[in-house]
Amino acid sequence: MTMAYLYIVVFVPGIFCVTPCVPGLYGELCDKHCNVNCRARVNKQRYCDKSTGGCSLGCVSGRWGNQCNFPCSENCVDRVCVQQNGQCTKGCTENYRGNLCEEYIAPHPETSTETTTTDAPEGTKSYKPDTAAYVIVIVIVIVIVIVDVLMYIRHRKHLAGKWRTTRRN
Repeated sequence: MTMAYLYIVVFVPGIFCVTPCVPGLYGELCDKHCNVNCRARVNKQRYCDKSTGGCSLGCVSGRWGNQCNFPCSENCVDRVCVQQNGQCTKGCTENYRGNLCEEYIAPHPETSTETTTTDAPEGTKSYKPDTAAYVIVIVIVIVIVIVDVLMYIRHRKHLAGKWRTTRRN
């Protein structure tokens, strides 16, 4: 009986130990292929995690994700990004910004400074600074200051009038 138990533990794969797959395959039965975008070793073999299929050596340039199944943004410099989250490693190409370089900013034609545009390429967000809000806040502050000054002047005139009438009595 002991010998039979030992035979099962040692010779039946998958009971107590994990049998590795050959390079390029993964899955419980090693029947799934690693993604072609997984970085290969010098021997051209791709290695991936047996249970998840995640690329063991990272992605080829221009790809990201656990299995390297997502392309880096076209707006990333040299289309290089971080494997875990797709953030552009070298920054964004001209007129784009954001972690994934998804925000389009058109240059202002007259002053060459950044301005917003509604003509952003499809699939990108247009960056719109809220300058109207700043103008409104500034106008409100100016109105409050003017009202305060007028109230102060009125109060001073009122006090001056009281002072004169009390002095005469």
